[in-house]
Amino acid sequence: MSLALTGSSWVLQDNQGASEVVLDVDFTQMSNTTLNNGTTTLTLPNGETLDCHAFTPGSNTVQQLAVVNGQGLSFRAKHDGTVRYARVYFNITGSINEGKSATDPGRYNARDRIRVIAQISGTTITDHGSISFGVSNGILDSGDSAAGSFAGTPQTVDYIISAIGSVAANANKLTPVALSLIGGTFTNVNYTTDTRAVTAGQTEMTLEADVRQGEGWYRFKTGSAPLGDYATSLPVPGDLTTFGHARLKPSAAVVITSDNSPFTGSVMGVFTVSSGGTTNGEFSGSISRLAILRYGAVK
Repeated sequence: MSLALTGSSWVLQDNQGASEVVLDVDFTQMSNTTLNNGTTTLTLPNGETLDCHAFTPGSNTVQQLAVVNGQGLSFRAKHDGTVRYARVYFNITGSINEGKSATDPGRYNARDRIRVIAQISGTTITDHGSISFGVSNGILDSGDSAAGSFAGTPQTVDYIISAIGSVAANANKLTPVALSLIGGTFTNVNYTTDTRAVTAGQTEMTLEADVRQGEGWYRFKTGSAPLGDYATSLPVPGDLTTFGHARLKPSAAVVITSDNSPFTGSVMGVFTVSSGGTTNGEFSGSISRLAILRYGAVK
């Protein structure tokens, strides 16, 4: 296991291990808690607490969004004449910086590499139209002053997410999609690398967004039963299939004269569930586990 020095902190390099497990939440072991719009404090199995922020705009509110003991963070989004979707945010910056002084070298650094990994069980998955945006998992820039506050609604300025859903153009099979919004430009690319038909009752998925300054990778894995490699330990990138890569692409060659990152404020982990744009389209299921890993970037 190799080490690399970044700033004044020793951190583990690349895929050798995480320098910090920022969050590792097993929702199945938590008490029943409904997530309403705004911030909810969740009690973790070890007795500690974790704040999350739910956002379900206007009439788009999903039919269910709650932690259900034994199931996980359960959701139901069904298009019933209205597109239904919800986002749930987790504060990466605040979790990394918690308990550390302003001069502590272990505080969040814009050059850090962050991986957000979600284990998802789908129970009802139907056609989501041309974009397989049934459920997504990723990292975004909240655009605030890096205070890590959930005051108001976290503003989505830049994000890179990994999504999956059922798509008619791919014979209603699960189809991963890479989605990004950086600098006000939204980009999505559907892939047909997954040939798995939706399994009635249960379809298991792992989604990952792996981001460092200026670029990110998307990974996934699906199965008809709980995925063994994730049941007892966190997957390394090689356990999952890389299906997308996004990076900042300037219109002309530029000289970079600073360490500026596309993430200028507080960094949030976020998952979104959506009914998609097709009438009666539905994505229902639960997130059993969410892990956020931090690696130091090697300059």
